[in-house]
Amino acid sequence: MRIIAGERRGLILKTVEFEGFRPTLARVRESLFGILTP
Repeated sequence: MRIIAGERRGLILKTVEFEGFRPTLARVRESLFGILTP
């Protein structure tokens, strides 16, 4: 998982993989939050 905003932008966090867990693509997530912020 990669932090896409703020002071820690670009930091990559280690994550645990769970069965059935599918991470959102960073580009889609970034676009979504770009739309939601004023």
